[in-house]
Amino acid sequence: MSQPATITSPHAPDVEDVRQWLEKMVKAMRLVEVVVAVVALITRMRDINTELTKRLGDLRRKRPRSETLGRVERQLAFMFAAIADATKSAAAPESPSSSDGPAPG
Repeated sequence: MSQPATITSPHAPDVEDVRQWLEKMVKAMRLVEVVVAVVALITRMRDINTELTKRLGDLRRKRPRSETLGRVERQLAFMFAAIADATKSAAAPESPSSSDGPAPG
């Protein structure tokens, strides 16, 4: 099936131009061209709807976790463990050694 001539711009359609074209075709009894134009419109709308449905499905699809995110999480866990060890050793009081003599009492 050959491509019918466009009635109006596909990017910014003018409804008034379409109405005038339809009236002219009906008055001239060129109903076959009207039917071809309507079928072409329905086909174009189906194609656009299918493409939009695919895009929407791709946007809603769950993605796997990022490998970079996993690496950063492991690095942060290591850093927090190192900080916790450092604060634990700094907070622990030193026990008096037995060589200093008896504890004051």
